[in-house]
Amino acid sequence: MREPFTIWVTRTADGADKTARAIEALGHNAIVAPVLAVELLDVRLDQPFDAVIFTSRNGVRAFAARSPRRDAPAWCVGDATADAARDAGFDAIVSAEGDVEALFALMKDKAPRHFRYLYASAKQPAAPLTAWLWAEGFRVSQTPVYDTIAADPALSDADLAHITHVLIHSARGGCEVARYLMAHGKFAFTNPWFICMSEQAWQGFAGAAGALSEGTKKRIASEPTEAKMLELLGADVDR
Repeated sequence: MREPFTIWVTRTADGADKTARAIEALGHNAIVAPVLAVELLDVRLDQPFDAVIFTSRNGVRAFAARSPRRDAPAWCVGDATADAARDAGFDAIVSAEGDVEALFALMKDKAPRHFRYLYASAKQPAAPLTAWLWAEGFRVSQTPVYDTIAADPALSDADLAHITHVLIHSARGGCEVARYLMAHGKFAFTNPWFICMSEQAWQGFAGAAGALSEGTKKRIASEPTEAKMLELLGADVDR
């Protein structure tokens, strides 16, 4: 029988415990040690809008903390974000079931052009969605509602020695994982698998690690969802 994996969950704390439970349900061990923390920004959302755009669950959470409006349609990057919008009280929800490029393609094809859109974004969005939509004639007002800042995962040497897999959910997360490992001289700690939600998440890691990422064992989810990431923990991924 295969020994359980020990998997480092690097995502922000708001979703990390759920990820850990999913890992443990598969019979593996999870170490929750986020490399990023979310900071809600003190902003006013009093501009007029007919629909709101969300590209993350954090965007939904930050918007909900700053605005009482739930009557506007919510255009969401994927199902996890759509679920967060539903939990926040939105009724009219559209999910692109993918990444930011998928959301842009969906809006270009289906979204009303006469609407005024509020994009509740990160302080440093991963992609220039607003510029893409402007180029297509959409009226979009982008307001950063949260920021992601580096967090010290505070892993012990014992933790690092046992980790077999590292989950990377975003480009920023990948960058911070690489920086942490290089700063602590632990880049090749156990030669783990790096399981990435998307190519962008991997590029965030590889870009920060540079030449040190060469030869790193990686797998990229076939779709940008956590469920697809966890499927890569199956028999096709060796230790």
